[in-house]
Parts: sequence; structure tokens; C-alpha cells
Amino acid sequence: MVSSPPPEFVAVILAGTTGARLFPLTTTGQETPGGGADVHLPKHLLPIGGIPAIVSLVKRVSEAGFESCIVAVAPSSVGPTRTALTSHFPPAEPQGNNKNSEPWLMLGPTKIEFVTLPSECAGSTQALRHVSTSLSPQSHVMVLACDVVLESPTILQRLANAHRRSFFYPEKDTCACTMLLCNVGDEDETTGVPLKESAKQKKGGLAREEEEIEYTGLAVVEGAHDDDNTSRRVLMKQYKVVVEEDEDMVGTTPKLMVPKRLETPLEIRTDLYDVHMYVLSPWVLHQLLPARPKLASIQKELLPLLISRQFRGIASAFGSRSLMEPANQDLLNQAIASLSSSPIQTSEQEEDDFGNSEVKLADKNRAFTVNATVMPRGTLAIRACTVPSYLHACREVVSRAISSSKNDDSNPVVLLPEGTTVQAKFNSIVLPEAVLGEKVTVKASAVGRRSKVGTK
Repeated sequence: MVSSPPPEFVAVILAGTTGARLFPLTTTGQETPGGGADVHLPKHLLPIGGIPAIVSLVKRVSEAGFESCIVAVAPSSVGPTRTALTSHFPPAEPQGNNKNSEPWLMLGPTKIEFVTLPSECAGSTQALRHVSTSLSPQSHVMVLACDVVLESPTILQRLANAHRRSFFYPEKDTCACTMLLCNVGDEDETTGVPLKESAKQKKGGLAREEEEIEYTGLAVVEGAHDDDNTSRRVLMKQYKVVVEEDEDMVGTTPKLMVPKRLETPLEIRTDLYDVHMYVLSPWVLHQLLPARPKLASIQKELLPLLISRQFRGIASAFGSRSLMEPANQDLLNQAIASLSSSPIQTSEQEEDDFGNSEVKLADKNRAFTVNATVMPRGTLAIRACTVPSYLHACREVVSRAISSSKNDDSNPVVLLPEGTTVQAKFNSIVLPEAVLGEKVTVKASAVGRRSKVGTK
């Protein structure tokens, strides 16, 4: 029997966090059996347009054509997450089980697996290390936050295609990571001046929190703009609060550190939003992360490492101190071997300028790239990870559902439960099992499940 080749891309949805920033929406109002605190509702089970966020995201993954999807969940939410998926999708019997995973389900072409994370999981990279034991070393991994809301599966396809072009057909260096950025800027309709976050909120848009704003430096590509599929190299990515921090409280002028010796012009932007969607090449997952066990966060630690070391090469990403371990030297050789058919040079001990012993790869320290694809302004691709962003996502889903109904769109861009009534005339939707009184008219609203309006 000939085994099928491993999937080119595997979607990994990280659903192990508590969603503290969504309090009190993540509390059920019910006490635990022992009479303690409220029962916690995982953030990925919060409904958006009447459907749990995790259900909509898995549906998008399946529509995008992924063969495999892994949902990594905390031990306490495995049961509720499985129940939510099986109650919204056509019935599917478990097809088997895998190491470290629960029995899987099928949705169209997509195999859905549930991997239970350790009770003490230090962060997103630790979750990836745990999930990696269930993945083929040839598959690229698309990492998704469980609270991502997407208007269309084409967003996932665009990100995968951008990574595919950068990894398999690079102009110069292979790609280590491709991320999704979304243009969330807005301008004054009269003057064209960019609006501040507070002004965007007054217009009904989503205002980012101060901690979410970043200075993002992209390589300038002639003729490229956000509406096309051009992949842009990420040369810098720093949080605004870090750049502008005044530790000594003396009014120091903020300084933005720009990488030296750049071969291409640099465009610095603050209107880009990191959606927490990343495609990682196999060597990052299977060789780099094991060699750097202290990395805890993808966004705050792994990405800055890759961005800062991309010109210095793969061995630099591993780090000279890490490469003093023979096991990590083997991991580095494996990483380079997976990217090149040339024989691997042996590593050797040398001394740096300060007399410290470090490991250098004689001839095979390959440079790599960190790229991004930018979605144009107005695209619904956000994280519903705070109360304001969650409410904004709910409003956008309702608005787009009504717009699709007015345009008689047979293929609407949003997902709604079966049996939902869209009242385009009154800009409202009524979810299943809701009851409206005979003389009740609801305008510009979304009536939730099992709600009763105007009846005793």
C-alpha cells in the first residue's frame, strides 16, 4: 500500500488561552459545582453572528482547501470545543486517532484533529513544540489565533500562496516565515489626513489599543500596493510603546532603530495590524524551536528573532551559545540540509572578537527572509480578543450579512446559523429560536438565539 504524501500546508489553531481581555464576556454566570467562581467560557466559543468563533474559523480553513487542521486546546476545553464543532458541522464519525491527539473529524477535504495541550503551557511556541510531534517534517504550518475573524477563505489562500512563492521560488534567499498584515488606517474624508485611533472609533471603526500599534518596516517593491498579491519583506517590527518609552521620565526623544546595510529602500508604517496569522517553514518548527527552548511567544520573541537575524543567516538564528551543544549542531545541519542538496559542511569552534568561543558554520550559513502579505483597507480580518474588537467583529458580520442580502448575493461572505432571518429593510438579523412580538419592529440590531422581544 502506497502512503499518501504529507500535506503541503497544515493549519494549526491555537486555542489554549483564557481570554482574560474579554472579561466579563467569558463568564457564564454559573457557579462551579463546589460553589466557587463562575464557570469560564473559552473565548473561542464566544458567538460571532450566532456561530462560535472556532466553528467559523475551521469552516474557513476547510473552504480554503486545507487537508489537515489541528485545533490545540487546553485540557478543560477539549469537550466543549468538540461539541461545538460537531453540533454545527454535518455528523462525522471519528476516523481514528493520532499520537497526542483525540479522535479526528472530517469536514469536506479537511481532517480536523484535537490536540490537548499540557496544563502548564508557557506560550504559543511551547504549544507549537507540543503539536509538532503530530506533524510531518515536510509540511509548512499556518498558525492561527483561535479568535481570528475572516470574511473569506481567500485570505487564507492568499497567505499560503505568498509563502509558497517565497519559499519554493525565491529570488535570492528562502523564506522562514510569512505573516498576514491588514491595513487598518483611515483618513479624513475632506483633508485626506490620517486619523488618530480615537477619531476612527468616533466614526464607528475599530480603535487599536496603544499596545497593539507597531512600527513596521517593509521593503519597497516598485509598483506594489496593498490590493495586489505582492509579498513584501519585513525588515523591522517594533511596538510603538517600546520605541516611545521614556524610562527616566526626562522627555527623551523617541528613537526608532533602523537596520543597517539594507539593500533595498525601507517603508515604515503604523497603519498595519498583525492578525496573528503566520506560515512557518518546516525548519523553523522542527529544528529552530527545539534548539531555542526558552522562546515562549511567536509574536514577541520568535518573530523579532527571525527578523533581526535574517541577513546573518540560519546559524545566527540558532545562536552561538545554543550551537555549543552537539545536539543543536545536528539540528542546524538538518535545517540546512532540508533547504539545500549540497553536502553539509561540518561546524567548527572559533573565537569571536571578545575571545569567546562560538560555533560557526564554515560555508553553509544560509540567509533567509521574513515576508508579509498585506490585505487592503476594509478587509474583515481581525482578532476578536478584546471587548471592543469582539463587538466590532459582531457589528461587521451583521453589516456584511445585510449587505449581501440587499445585493442578492448567492455566496455571502459571512457565516450565519441556518434559519437566520436577515431583515435588510431594517438592517437587522434575527437568529434561530428568537421570538418577536406581533407588533415589534427591530431596527439596526441583531436578535440573539432564544431571545424574546415584545412577548410576555
